[in-house]
Amino acid sequence: MHRMRRYFALTSLMALLALSSAPKAEAGLLQPSNGPQKYPDIIANLGKGVSYTYDPTSQRGAFHLKNTAYVLVTGNSASDEFDIDPATNGGRYQTLHVTLDKNGNFVDNPANLYELHGKVTADDGTVFDGLLLKGKPVAFSTLDTLESDGSRTTQFQASLKLTGEGFLSSYYGPDSYIHLIAETGNGFAGAWDKDFKIAKVSSNTHGPNVDPQPFPIPEPTSLVLLAVSGMGLVYRNRKRLAK
Repeated sequence: MHRMRRYFALTSLMALLALSSAPKAEAGLLQPSNGPQKYPDIIANLGKGVSYTYDPTSQRGAFHLKNTAYVLVTGNSASDEFDIDPATNGGRYQTLHVTLDKNGNFVDNPANLYELHGKVTADDGTVFDGLLLKGKPVAFSTLDTLESDGSRTTQFQASLKLTGEGFLSSYYGPDSYIHLIAETGNGFAGAWDKDFKIAKVSSNTHGPNVDPQPFPIPEPTSLVLLAVSGMGLVYRNRKRLAK
């Protein structure tokens, strides 16, 4: 598993580096593809990829991703990587559902959804098992580049508003975004009024922090206890000085 997670982390990193060197890698995306690394970061790959179904009657399409999450990255060293294993109920997946119009523009819809399921064990033995993150996409962008050799380099991004549900929600905070890169079986041809599929998609689900983040963060109750303890020490010191 350790080798596998490093393989996926390396392949995703290489893909991002290649894209960041492309002349049009910045245009059209919600977030710069060659910007600073942001933490925490969920690396995912394989799974069922992307399917897009267009309804000509409503002139809307359903963009659906389902892939397998492997690694939670909290910093830039090997000790900052945590395996994402199948949850006790067997689930280990990341899913994204976004409604788009015939031009690929985001459409607000109750069906829009983001979820991450799996199990993560922190260094202190804390186990996060089941629903890890949940939210809704609130924006969507696409960058589709036709290369000189006739191949396509396709990226998608969705801004996420997290709901606070899931064991990692307090670690991520309310805002996140997911960056998708089509790897193999790319059926997207630049048109949003036609069905398409992408067999293999790698993704990174980023938090808002540029600096590495300690994992896990203290629970709110722990923070309250620390604050109360600190207040008690201050009170004792003041009382001692008064004497």
